[in-house]
Amino acid sequence: MAQSHPAPHDRHHPSGRLRGVGIAFLALGVLALIVPVFATTTAVILLATAMLLWGGLGAVMSSSLSFPDWKITTIGFIGVAIGGLMFLVFPTLGARVLTLLIVVTLLIEGIYSVLVSFALRERHAGWVWMSGSGALALIVGFVILLGWPDTANWVLGLGLGVNFASTGLALIRLGGRHPA
Repeated sequence: MAQSHPAPHDRHHPSGRLRGVGIAFLALGVLALIVPVFATTTAVILLATAMLLWGGLGAVMSSSLSFPDWKITTIGFIGVAIGGLMFLVFPTLGARVLTLLIVVTLLIEGIYSVLVSFALRERHAGWVWMSGSGALALIVGFVILLGWPDTANWVLGLGLGVNFASTGLALIRLGGRHPA
């Protein structure tokens, strides 16, 4: 008995689902690019809510178990919950803290990439690409840092917008391709 497969134009076909998810990601990405401040605030509130739940539930879990360091673990989870509550009450603070974490990450990645690229330059022809990537990470990190705290209002939203839009486009393209 032959197995039936949905036609490529059917919404149940994997390519149709990819296109559908891609369109949703693209729409969210475009929205975040149009209103990056709103996207930043939304991202902070979602993260804060997750932190509050994670910290609260983790504190209950660790205080309920019998293990040697339960008090330290419980205090750690309470700290996560307090951080989440602070970000919920003061989302601008959350955006500023998260933006600084992004800056630190970009600067560390930039320094690392440049240093590694110089170590690879005699063995790999493409070392300059890694060096360029590191330099770009350093530039972006410093630009965000120089504009901080004002950049905190939109950096997360812009980053999410670019990521969601590019993911959406990639999924739409993947969904449009059918194997022979």
